[in-house]
Amino acid sequence: MTAVLIIGAGADDLQHGSELDQATVEVASALKKHGLETILLSDNPFSYALDDDRVIDHPVVAPLGVKQVVDLINRFEPTMIIPTLGSRHSFELVQAVSETGIFQERGIHYCGVPEATVRQVNNPVLLSQTLKQLGASTKLIRTVSDFQGAADLVAQVGYPVIVRAALPKKQAPRRIVHDSRELQNAVAAGIQESRAGQVMVQQSLAGLKEIEVLVMRDSSGTMMHLAMVENLDPIGIHAGDSVAVTPAQTLMDREIQDIRNVAFAIRQINFTVLSVDSAGVRPVPVVHVVF
Repeated sequence: MTAVLIIGAGADDLQHGSELDQATVEVASALKKHGLETILLSDNPFSYALDDDRVIDHPVVAPLGVKQVVDLINRFEPTMIIPTLGSRHSFELVQAVSETGIFQERGIHYCGVPEATVRQVNNPVLLSQTLKQLGASTKLIRTVSDFQGAADLVAQVGYPVIVRAALPKKQAPRRIVHDSRELQNAVAAGIQESRAGQVMVQQSLAGLKEIEVLVMRDSSGTMMHLAMVENLDPIGIHAGDSVAVTPAQTLMDREIQDIRNVAFAIRQINFTVLSVDSAGVRPVPVVHVVF
């Protein structure tokens, strides 16, 4: 029987609730309908997905680390891994596991997102370069090795800025910095947490208008604009805590068309969801963009 390893979402928090936990149950349900064996690795013992033995064959509560993933691969021999249900940390984790060579050795492939996209998401500088090539506006991001490099970016964009470790050794927080003293502390802490001895300093978008765009395309490349959702609160207020309306209320038609065109253009980043039909389980490209 073909086995699929799902990386769980980790602990619930006030900002995310159980939305990824519910998504895990739904995806696992689709996999089970097609006779696939499911393994769920999560470090959250309170995850209700772990308790649903109808769709999860092998629930595993353990730290989300490289050793744990490698041990599960050796134990269950999955042929697929799903990192898209485990938030940002699972992307960093599967890249670290991939770097051990075990995916290539065992013929394990990604579901929901190509490996190249995982590496792009884990490297905001590379992702920003890709988006610029596609004509999308992006915030300024710079990878630096010291305080002076971070201070140079702040001189361009002003405070606040966001500082996080580049290639973190473990799950590392993002730090919102408002002054020089906070910047110095954040850079020093981030360098210590980084496998590369570097931090990424990003322009903050707090306070700007937030527009969510959902676009889907099929395997032939046909694109469909599904929804444009406007958050009544600005960026900085989590969407789960904000009132959201669709269609967007405060944009001109030209702005809506421009945003739609950008969303269509960035399909090359190749995020996908799993679709289940008579042909089995297959990936369908999808783009979810926040402007």
